[in-house]
Amino acid sequence: MPVSGVYLSVALADAPGAEATRAAWTAGLLVPSEVVVAPSRNAAIRQATGEFIVATKAGVLPSIEVIALANARALDASAFYRADLLEVSEGVRRLWTREGCARVSADGIRLPEDQDIFPADGSVRLGKGWFPLESDAPYRWLESTAEFEIVRPDWALPELLLDVESGPSAGGPLALEVVNDSGAVLLAATVEGRSRLRLPVSSSRERLTLRVAGGRLPLDTDLRLLNLRVWDLRWRSPWEGGTAGGPRIILQGAAFPGKHLDVRHLEVSDLGGGEFSLSLRYRMTTEAPVEAAEPARDWGAPSTLPASEFLHSNAAEEFVLMSRAWWLNLRGWPEIRLAAQFVETLFCYAAHYAGLREVILAEPFQCTTRDVPNTEGPIDESRVRGWVTQMRRLGAPMILNRGDWGK
Repeated sequence: MPVSGVYLSVALADAPGAEATRAAWTAGLLVPSEVVVAPSRNAAIRQATGEFIVATKAGVLPSIEVIALANARALDASAFYRADLLEVSEGVRRLWTREGCARVSADGIRLPEDQDIFPADGSVRLGKGWFPLESDAPYRWLESTAEFEIVRPDWALPELLLDVESGPSAGGPLALEVVNDSGAVLLAATVEGRSRLRLPVSSSRERLTLRVAGGRLPLDTDLRLLNLRVWDLRWRSPWEGGTAGGPRIILQGAAFPGKHLDVRHLEVSDLGGGEFSLSLRYRMTTEAPVEAAEPARDWGAPSTLPASEFLHSNAAEEFVLMSRAWWLNLRGWPEIRLAAQFVETLFCYAAHYAGLREVILAEPFQCTTRDVPNTEGPIDESRVRGWVTQMRRLGAPMILNRGDWGK
């Protein structure tokens, strides 16, 4: 521990909103602490004396959960901590997460964009894990897990339709499942290429998780891991036509949540007088019937990069917490003329490849700001991606600052 005995230093550049940020931290911290305000963020980091330093931005307010984490004195010196950021400005709420930036409702649910993959009526609502909507042809990527909530409309059948496709990080067939909050598997399928799946639901309202196993191959053209993309996620309507695979029944009720009856034989006999008997043989399964499929797309030659992680570098300027020793080892934020989001990306990957473990503080640990995160500066995405690719290939950090950084 530094000689000063300070456990946590809050470092920020002098700017409008600095006093509000100072007040929010000092009002809640019970551990020995200090707030350092300097002409630049790196200067503040160099002046800080705490065992741990949180580099933040003027106007960014910590949640009570973040304060409680610091007060517990349970911070890990071998980790760097990132927090989601909730931006509340001009009546608009945006959540900055690892996957990207999304407009959200007051309860944190992602709001649909124009021509989104899910209905705009609130009957399907996206949660964590979804990458932003791609505008060239509406779809959303996911890495390994993505959450969504369903509220079945009166007109809809108890069945969701999913149009999914394995992505360039899949590297072959993907095992796909949808599970509910209790862990019950409502759907299981193997996806290779593009498939249209049917998900039976037995509850009118439920929180579900779409998850895939396998894949996670790093890419030369994107820092994200693109295992699966979803083209459509919607309710099945009563007036839609029949489906491939022959007769099918969806069981409802608590006894058989989300089960399919794979009918092997169905016979209806007329008993007369308006009565009929039904005889059937079936196999009960959670395996999803595939309505249609397209062959796997040729995504090009696979990358030769070793296994890699996609880090939470989105709006990192607003909150990074790590030990003072590591801030000094990494020489602070890269002092390079680039847009803020690229500087943040370089720093987070340098910390990761220096051997630090990333810890993401998601809701309710998120911070709040009324200011739009800074995106000004030169944009050179290909060069930054090349630098990160070099760190991935070598398994070592790239440190751009000289020894006089922050002065």
